[in-house]
Amino acid sequence: MSNDDISDSNGIEVESIGVALCQKLSSADANWKQTSYNSNMRGNYAGIGYTYMSNVATLGVGSTDIFISQQPYASWTISTTAAEWEPPSTPGAAPTLTDDEVAAGKRYLWNESNYQSDPATAWVLNETTKSWESPIGPHPETTDDMKSNGTGYVWDEDAHQADNTTGWVVVEVTQS
Repeated sequence: MSNDDISDSNGIEVESIGVALCQKLSSADANWKQTSYNSNMRGNYAGIGYTYMSNVATLGVGSTDIFISQQPYASWTISTTAAEWEPPSTPGAAPTLTDDEVAAGKRYLWNESNYQSDPATAWVLNETTKSWESPIGPHPETTDDMKSNGTGYVWDEDAHQADNTTGWVVVEVTQS
């Protein structure tokens, strides 16, 4: 559906027009909500795996509705200034990396078990140099069919940026 489909006679987008059109096209009495690719409304684009939440104190207001990614850790809460998850105030944000740590490809990772035992130890420096971990975790298990077909998983940053929940894509694996 295009912006023209949900605009009034003055060319202004009106969510209720879009909701009525969705209900008409789907014949469903569902909870339709408008979303925006550039996050102009509801904090985030409603990507795959995102959740719609109402009456949330975020984006600088006492109560609003948002789309938000899955909660990364049980202890993290929704920020009051952005529609995103943030670590508890103790220990707060990850420590700042030194120039040498940045050059070595190191970064801090959240460890929920450490946090539950001693919040001061929640941020753990990834000592594996030049390693990379996807923001959504390791790739799915490679199946026997994939192995026999010569396919495997690779990271696709464009796919990840589109919705922040995917990123691993199946491709043909070449042997060198």
